[in-house]
Amino acid sequence: MIVLAGCGGRGHKATEPRVQTVVGGGYRFLAPSSWSVHRAGRQVTATSGATDLVGVTTFTLARRYRPRLWAQAVPALDRTAGELAAQLGGTLRARATVVVAGRRARRYEIGYRRAGKALVERTAFVLTGRREHQLLCRFEAGADDGACRTLFSSFRPA
Repeated sequence: MIVLAGCGGRGHKATEPRVQTVVGGGYRFLAPSSWSVHRAGRQVTATSGATDLVGVTTFTLARRYRPRLWAQAVPALDRTAGELAAQLGGTLRARATVVVAGRRARRYEIGYRRAGKALVERTAFVLTGRREHQLLCRFEAGADDGACRTLFSSFRPA
């Protein structure tokens, strides 16, 4: 799996009331209304400038996921996150099991540098049926992460 995106919101506070509903193949989420929405294959993103990004990429699983398989899924997701950190030349700073859309999900935070900037990429894997939804957000380290928090709290699979 290759993660292409991240989350952020420099200049877009978490309390910003103006949001847009972004709809993808089998899911929806909220993003700041001033951000541009882009669709490419299995991925839908909303961006602001060159750094700030939120989005979802959907993958088809080889087998149907069932909640009782969670303990087996976690090590595989942890390996994927480690590979992503290596691809970015960064460090996996945090990993946790969280609840997204009423389902257990695995969330990761990766710190890395690009074009002289310290960036943070947060990603979470939400498994449902034969789909894996990878929530992605990127923002500059130390900047407001409101758009990222909105992505994680508003994501809903169909």
